[in-house]
Amino acid sequence: MADAKPELSPLRLWIHGSSAGDVLCQLPLVDKLSQLTTLELVVSAFTGSGVEMARQRFAQAQVVYQPLDLPGATRRAMQDLRPELLILERAEIWPALIHAAHQVGAKVAIVNGRISPSSVRPYQRLFQLSGPVLDEVDLFLMRDDDEASRIKAIGAAPERVFV
Repeated sequence: MADAKPELSPLRLWIHGSSAGDVLCQLPLVDKLSQLTTLELVVSAFTGSGVEMARQRFAQAQVVYQPLDLPGATRRAMQDLRPELLILERAEIWPALIHAAHQVGAKVAIVNGRISPSSVRPYQRLFQLSGPVLDEVDLFLMRDDDEASRIKAIGAAPERVFV
């Protein structure tokens, strides 16, 4: 009898965008990722229109509402979904969600990142209250050099920021 090869558990990715527009931005990424049979995809949105768009466009993914960005809600969601990677679209910086992902050992990436010039000060103030949230983000893939400079200005480690 030949030795059977062990089944590999699929890698679970959670991809989040707040709105229908963010979900549309995820189309190319989700289309590419869904071709990999070793992945399980979870897609979340915060708005009803975003969830509905994801349900229409991503039949291959589990679609959920993003939990409220509160420690208990995000911790329960992470424990239920158990992603290995949380991908946040654009500027979806949710402190409790990022922290909960970090606590369960998931990597966190921001893709298609953008930070408007007017958002720098509010984010700096937010992180004074919530702590160094960006320390728990493993990768920042920003849209251009200006966006990269702004994410660094609000606390991202330069060695984890790429254009």
